Amino acid sequence: MEMWTCFDEEGIVFGYSSQVEVDVTIRGDRVALVEVKAHADASDVAALARKVILYKKVTGRAPVRKILVTPTLARSHLKRLRSWAWRYTLGYDVEPIPAP
Repeated sequence: MEMWTCFDEEGIVFGYSSQVEVDVTIRGDRVALVEVKAHADASDVAALARKVILYKKVTGRAPVRKILVTPTLARSHLKRLRSWAWRYTLGYDVEPIPAP
């Protein structure tokens, strides 16, 4: 996994020119965008969708997987993630690693 950064001059992601970062995993011709957030709210979920648009516009590659990892997310945002085909992992869904 590597961090992809791009200066979004058109303001696609945040509505104004800014630096945009997202983690990217590439295996062969398959691209996955991964966003890890301590807490994701409605604006974060919408920004993630716009990061996909920016990534595709700049690189010409459409991500086949879009993944959000967060310990907290309002249930109302889950429907939006599903409709955009984002995969998500909530903190309470992750199995803890047992201590040695």
